[in-house]
Amino acid sequence: RIIAVPVFVFLFLSNKMSSAFYVFLFSSLTDLLDGYIARLLNITSAFGAFLDPVADKLMVASSLIVMTTSFPTPWFTLPVTLILCREIAVSALREWMAERNLRDAVKVGSLGKIKTALQMISISLLLLANPTAISTEKSICEMLGWTSDHKAMLLGAGMFTLMLCTVLTVISGVQYFTAAVKVLKLQNSPTSTPQITQEDENHIK
Repeated sequence: RIIAVPVFVFLFLSNKMSSAFYVFLFSSLTDLLDGYIARLLNITSAFGAFLDPVADKLMVASSLIVMTTSFPTPWFTLPVTLILCREIAVSALREWMAERNLRDAVKVGSLGKIKTALQMISISLLLLANPTAISTEKSICEMLGWTSDHKAMLLGAGMFTLMLCTVLTVISGVQYFTAAVKVLKLQNSPTSTPQITQEDENHIK
């Protein structure tokens, strides 16, 4: 999936919108599939657990950045800015916690997984509805015989999903830092041993 990132960016900037959509869709579906297969066959690994969210973040971040050229409005650029700032801040915090041997305090939680899924759904819808793109290929909407009204519905659904996942992104980021601070306070307490609760783990990605 990491290899798919530059391929997607190249296709998008080359105005091959349909091909770019297929690459992004393939990346999103394989993200779901490889995790399911790994758990089913019990072939998970520490390196895979590390690399999986990295691949997700690289694809999502690259997609959002290049799509600002098609959606140069505050309604798109502001959510994108919040999402990217959160991802950078959380990644930095995760690295810092790892240096203190507290990486287990920042495990992936269900809210983070929902957030990532919504990001991919939003990007997929916006790629389909892209209103300003000048594509050198026949668009998927044209192939399906969809009208401008259908594209408008896709655009609205994509923007709504983007706003929703932005809210979840900010909330999960706040919970991430809150849980990390709680663990650090317990560690620094002279009479307490750090305890990581299930609630803390479920709040974090």
